[in-house]
Amino acid sequence: MNNTIAQLNSLLSLILFLIFLSIFTASHASADNTNELKSINLKAQNGDAQAQFQLANAFFTGDGVITNPETALQWLESAALQQHPEALFELAHHYEIGELIDQDINKAVDLYTQAAELDNTDAQYNLGLIYAKGAEINQDHKEAKTWFEKAAKQGDADAQYNLAVIYEKGLGVTVNQTKATKWYKKSAENGNVNAQFSTATRYMLGDASPKNDIQAAYWFKKAANQGDAAAQFNLAVLYELGRGLSQNTQMAIKWYTKAATAGETGAQYNLGIKYALADGVPKNMETAIKWFHQAAENHNAFAQLALGYLYDEGKEIEKNTDYAIFWYRKAAENNNSQAQFNLALIFDKGEDVKRDLDEAFQWLEKSAKNDNAGAQYNLASYYTEGRGVDKNLEEGYFWFLISSSHDYDGAADNADYVESLLSKTVVEDIRQRASNYLVELTSDDQSDSNDLENVPAKLSLLMDY
Repeated sequence: MNNTIAQLNSLLSLILFLIFLSIFTASHASADNTNELKSINLKAQNGDAQAQFQLANAFFTGDGVITNPETALQWLESAALQQHPEALFELAHHYEIGELIDQDINKAVDLYTQAAELDNTDAQYNLGLIYAKGAEINQDHKEAKTWFEKAAKQGDADAQYNLAVIYEKGLGVTVNQTKATKWYKKSAENGNVNAQFSTATRYMLGDASPKNDIQAAYWFKKAANQGDAAAQFNLAVLYELGRGLSQNTQMAIKWYTKAATAGETGAQYNLGIKYALADGVPKNMETAIKWFHQAAENHNAFAQLALGYLYDEGKEIEKNTDYAIFWYRKAAENNNSQAQFNLALIFDKGEDVKRDLDEAFQWLEKSAKNDNAGAQYNLASYYTEGRGVDKNLEEGYFWFLISSSHDYDGAADNADYVESLLSKTVVEDIRQRASNYLVELTSDDQSDSNDLENVPAKLSLLMDY
């Protein structure tokens, strides 16, 4: 049996050698390359795994020989059979993507595992990805963490980043923000742009790291210089506010422009504001509207609100109530409380549009529940007057109390008046209800501010002018 295997191996080597000669003689290699390839081929024929791997690469790339993927794969398999780490990795990758050979994820995992156990960093990382994604095999975050950690300890920046995400989100492990910060920082130092952004964000928010605007600016700048649009935007905002570096409007505009050009909607909106208000640049409404439109069409609620306001007011551009309603509605559907309030006012007044108190009430209610003090006041008025809804003094009193918590002009006086029309027991119940509502509202706000998941990464410092 062993003689038969030896004969088959000899036959395979002979076939590969003849293929090599026929392909090599048709190529245009230099004399030096010729001698080197002949030497590599001889070593490969004699079972040298490194030479077999080099010859496989030559046939893949056409370096000194005519490209021949089939022959390349044969040499790669020969080297992989000898546990050559790079050959195992490359062969696993071919089985994973399934372009030159039939896709076989299980085979890929087996080969990646062999290479990973031989300390091949790329195999460890890819194996981690396969287990983390769970697309073709059962998802296993613990196994993913094991392999990411091995690659991370060998200095792989991408593995360090993914390991940080695992610790941050508690995927297969107990949440550990200290370890997440440690691995984000290592990955950032090794040039991973996503890690640089995450490190900056953690310093900016004080999330699992001491709040440090200087460090936030440093890491945003690192990521910004690698072309990350979100980092460019946040860096611009830091220049705008003078947080972590000296206030510099021109530098803010520079980075807003870079981020806006790259499609960052927050930067497009803020740049539009700059041109609309002549803040650091000459006033140019055409340019302002251009940036507002780009941001609005990409679902930025602030830009949609800005366009609605411009068309509604008709001072900087020609008044157009239909366009105002269109953009207010877009922003309102994006849960912008001011747009919801403005829509309610348009339908309440009925100027240039049919008056519709039912729709006005609906938008007032949405805006009020989004904590817009003006909407809360007007909603209270609707209830106490029975406008657009059945008259309800108790609900009116409740919303006057909520609006007065914002010191909205007239809310406290109106609350006192409506209170005089209600029984003491009803007043006490509504006051308790209002108190509970405000406590819950404050609790929700604090929860959101401390939860990185709820901080939109690209809009974490969006300026609402």
